[in-house]
Amino acid sequence: MKRQIKTREDVKFMADEFSTNATDSAVIGYFSKDVVNLNWEQHLLVMYNFWSDMLLGTSLYNGTPMKKYFALH
Repeated sequence: MKRQIKTREDVKFMADEFSTNATDSAVIGYFSKDVVNLNWEQHLLVMYNFWSDMLLGTSLYNGTPMKKYFALH
């Protein structure tokens, strides 16, 4: 059964699980390690706020999420 996302702690759990799975993935793990050299500790703080806004209706995230992805191309 999937966990319901009702609180910020649930959002943090989801983002933490995603980051673990993404970095351990044989398919996409290289992207965050070698292509972007992502600082997950710093990035997770941003992800918590972004997903909290999207899923819980908070107003914590301040930024343009796609801007950095466009710069990678």
